[in-house]
Amino acid sequence: MSLEYVVRPFATKKVTPPTRLVESETTVADAVIVVSGAEGLVQKWTLTATQDFNVKDKDTYKEQSRKTTPKRVENPDDPDQYVMVDRIDSMKLRNIYDPTKFREYEFENPE
Repeated sequence: MSLEYVVRPFATKKVTPPTRLVESETTVADAVIVVSGAEGLVQKWTLTATQDFNVKDKDTYKEQSRKTTPKRVENPDDPDQYVMVDRIDSMKLRNIYDPTKFREYEFENPE
């Protein structure tokens, strides 16, 4: 998780195309049919296999704390139009899989 997603959680994560695991020239085999017994007295099974897997990212951090400073942002044409925003001064993140690992960020905000 990058710091950008903590500061702007609404930001879209980068999407990468999947990697091809099977060559494009390779054909997928038909389902296997197992037959046992004599002709006419046949038992028939169809076997189809699927495999699912999940990869956990061990480099995943969660926000532990943050310090902010309020800042008034005004419309340059009309000072009566303004918004108050909290600017992040510092932030501490902790690894969700290994709590001994953490990251600290300090920001220098312009005035």
